[in-house]
Amino acid sequence: LEPRSIWYTGSSGIWQTVWLEPVPKNYIQRLRIEPDLDKERLVVKVETGGEKNDKLKITARVIEADRHLSESSGRHGTPHLLKVPRPHPWTPSDPYLYDLEVLLEDASGKQVDRVRSYFGMRKISLGKDEKGFTRLMLNNKFVFQIGPLDQGFFPDGLYTPPTEDAMKFDLEALKNMGFNMIRKHVKVEPARWYHLCDKMGFLVWQDMPSGLNESEADREQFRVELKAMVEGLFNHPAIVMWVPFNEGWGQHDDEQIVQLIKELDPTRLVNNASGWTDKGFGDVMDIHEYPGPAAPKPEEKRATVLGEFGGLGLNVAGHQWTTTGWGYDLIQTPENLLTRYEDLWRRLLPLVDSAGLSAAVYTQTSDIETENNGLLTYDRKVTKMDASLLRLAHEGYLPPKPTANTRIFVKKTAVELRTLQPGAEIFYTLDEKAPAEKWLKYQAPVSLKKSKTIRCRATWANGKSSHSESYSFKKVKPVGSKPPKNPAPGIALKMYEGSWDNLPDFKTLQPAKELTVNNYDLSQVEREEDFALVFEGWIEALETGVYTFFCSSDDGSRLFVANQKLIENDGLHGMKEVSGSIALKKGLHPVRLEFFQKKGGVGLKLEWEGAGISRRQL
Repeated sequence: LEPRSIWYTGSSGIWQTVWLEPVPKNYIQRLRIEPDLDKERLVVKVETGGEKNDKLKITARVIEADRHLSESSGRHGTPHLLKVPRPHPWTPSDPYLYDLEVLLEDASGKQVDRVRSYFGMRKISLGKDEKGFTRLMLNNKFVFQIGPLDQGFFPDGLYTPPTEDAMKFDLEALKNMGFNMIRKHVKVEPARWYHLCDKMGFLVWQDMPSGLNESEADREQFRVELKAMVEGLFNHPAIVMWVPFNEGWGQHDDEQIVQLIKELDPTRLVNNASGWTDKGFGDVMDIHEYPGPAAPKPEEKRATVLGEFGGLGLNVAGHQWTTTGWGYDLIQTPENLLTRYEDLWRRLLPLVDSAGLSAAVYTQTSDIETENNGLLTYDRKVTKMDASLLRLAHEGYLPPKPTANTRIFVKKTAVELRTLQPGAEIFYTLDEKAPAEKWLKYQAPVSLKKSKTIRCRATWANGKSSHSESYSFKKVKPVGSKPPKNPAPGIALKMYEGSWDNLPDFKTLQPAKELTVNNYDLSQVEREEDFALVFEGWIEALETGVYTFFCSSDDGSRLFVANQKLIENDGLHGMKEVSGSIALKKGLHPVRLEFFQKKGGVGLKLEWEGAGISRRQL
């Protein structure tokens, strides 16, 4: 009831479509449609309502292009087994739907009710790939599932979409971006939304709305509504996974809840908890990592997925709920947003093969009030990145990128370019204004002896081509330091107590504790919230050259090397890595690392690499 940060304006009351429908004395009340792809058949269960009549006859028909493929008749309560010969599988790229007709007749053969529906021949399961990874399988084949977190908020209706076209707009935008999946986040949409997903071809992970679920009455109501959700949405082929809990909100009785869902629907997968609070049950191991990406450790009996990542924010003036907004990682320009987004996918896609990652969910479809990490603005007036470029990124057709982490050098450097998708021809130019015919074909690392900007692009034999990307390399002078003759051994650590949203001014604080440690990490820290740290020590550059530092922290951090601020990673956020490079002269150099932790997740890691040093922890 107090909107801020991840809490949006509250919704209550009746917010979905309501209608009254006249029915005959005996009528078809509900269908349960179960495709069986392996056995090339459809199982249809029909429930009737109205006056009790044991002589009612039910007929079910499978129809394809106005042609009857199969038919089954029987009494109330008898499942109908309908053949679907040589089935046309439903997939995101080919969302093929069959028609279904169900008739209800009385004892005299008179038709008293008729219902038409549809179904997709679709199977979702777990299976092993050729490397032994447990995968999410669609129709017995591994399909990497990528999609956005979709909360379904609109500025003119909150949970209520203003029109069907508004729902279509979001789905068409996501389809154009190359997504094949959507995680419907802690909201149950009107049935029309799922119908559109069935027709357009989206794999849907359906969350159960979160509640505190503290009392037994709360938990009983949770089960009632969970059952209603599963049964009410059962017939939609788009839905492939149920997610009862998100990040521990209202989480309880995990094993029983998973078993309840499996009993209600044995045809789909269950994600026992998306992010942070996995209890070992269900079909997937799901983590959240902002901005990420990351992959859980592979498991023998469960698939591994990245249930949330990204959250790259961009404020778009004139299209915001308020004058300011936030993202999990706030970016300043659309150009930098695309660069950062593509870099996420450069690092994520290799995890599919190397770590067995089966799915990834990017946060999120649209901005919501003050949370501006959407692919679309909240008013849907601005698409923040070119949809065609996002599609290429999701397929791995990204611009070439230098293999080295650093963009500075001392005397000379050789720039090696590489593409994520193999088999590319790379072209480059050192002239930012060069016409197309002046592009050079890349055949060996590009040698630089002075500051230059390399612009490069790639093409593939299948006709795909990336846009061009520029990388600036700067020649710099190495920095020297004057260490004391006998520097103190180890790393001096000062610990402070307090609650902050950003790194404090340590000059105004008195440390609660001081000690000497061996590493820039939290191994000697017993607290998990409301504290800050300052590490001060020395590092030795074994030779003059460029060194790159990588600082990962949850929450904020700041790194100084040789008395120069090298990394700014401040603010409240999850585990986030930021890197910085500096040219150092041979010898000792001072290092100062500042860190603070408020509440929630906590972590700190500092690594470096450079002349004669492979990446290692400090």
